[in-house]
Amino acid sequence: MYLFTIYENKGLNMRFIIFILSLCLFGNLVKADYFVADVMRYQILHNYSETKPKHYSTFNLGTATQGSVYEVVISTSNKVYKDISAYICPANDLGNKCYGITKGIAPYSFNYTARNEGDYILKINNGYSTFITKKVTANVILNDVLDTSRKTALEQSFKKESDDLFSTFDVPEFQISLKPCGRENAYSQTNNGNITMCSELFMKLAMENKIGAINGIFYHELGHSLLALLGLPNYNNEQTVDEFGVVMLYWDGVQEQARDWIEYFQNKNSIREANHIIANGGPHPLSIQRARNIDEILKRPANTIARWNKLLYPHLKNKKL
Repeated sequence: MYLFTIYENKGLNMRFIIFILSLCLFGNLVKADYFVADVMRYQILHNYSETKPKHYSTFNLGTATQGSVYEVVISTSNKVYKDISAYICPANDLGNKCYGITKGIAPYSFNYTARNEGDYILKINNGYSTFITKKVTANVILNDVLDTSRKTALEQSFKKESDDLFSTFDVPEFQISLKPCGRENAYSQTNNGNITMCSELFMKLAMENKIGAINGIFYHELGHSLLALLGLPNYNNEQTVDEFGVVMLYWDGVQEQARDWIEYFQNKNSIREANHIIANGGPHPLSIQRARNIDEILKRPANTIARWNKLLYPHLKNKKL
């Protein structure tokens, strides 16, 4: 069962929780190696603000461990006056120890490496302007260097699902990884079963308290892997493995978590997706349709669960169905 234990995350000084992957039941279904990266990369700020002349604005970035790197991107929607100053500062010193760009012409970007563990802020400074309010969008990504306690907690959680080799499904060993990917994503390699949960997506959903979306996305990728490794059809069909994901939530007795997964799809821009598919093609149905498909299963689950039970039963070692 793909459950999540709550820990305090030192990456933010607000009382932010990180949902650690603890495969309690599903860890007994397959043997999987695990890998947790030393650095978790994820967005911590996306903000639009208007800073008046002779003023500055500050935004809390939380706590960073020593060596963690902030990636800052600044843009403005002013049509003419696009200059604006932006800095990363220790929360207890908004002057001498700040680092950034003074009167930069937006858009621009810079990185800042935390010299010490502590709380940091983003400072948008329009103090030099006499008349013009600056309309600023700030994006900040944190490359969060995990301290020993958080790294160990993650590794122990992943290890739980790798302790019982092939106890249920007769499939080759594969690896589950949590690491930065450069974008919000999760993916599987059907030739060997390896699954990657990208820290950009994992941490975003954790900060939003969307446990069910994390579980649903993981089970979706597991569907690709298991169906391929078991030699079953439609392993590359996105709707099929969405069904698999919902059925796994039913197996775990946490089918209500599918509501988080539905909301995740509902919040995506299906019009943009449609335009992309028209221009470039792609295997995924529109997110809004995926949300509706999952909702239909929740309304009438019996036939879908029975069909998957019949399909998977011959491949179970312990005949747990």
